Amino acid sequence: MDLQNFDIRLQSVVFVVVALGLLVFVERSFVMVDSGNVGVVTHFGEVQSETLPEGLHFRVPVKTQIVPVSVRIRMIEASDVPPQKWTVD
Repeated sequence: MDLQNFDIRLQSVVFVVVALGLLVFVERSFVMVDSGNVGVVTHFGEVQSETLPEGLHFRVPVKTQIVPVSVRIRMIEASDVPPQKWTVD
């Protein structure tokens, strides 16, 4: 094996590994908050006071996590629940 060919192969492998790492970092840096949800922001597991509206948002992958929470209004029918008798003491 020629030493020059080895150097070219090594440079190619290093380039591919760095490019893949950068691609993964960029892909994990963006988070999508779906409609009907807000994103609760946590930094190293500690909940922050800010929330993110729906849409695409940037985050630092290692430090920040976004937890989606539904804010949709749900209608609940209570027709199957028997009526309660309330007494005042």
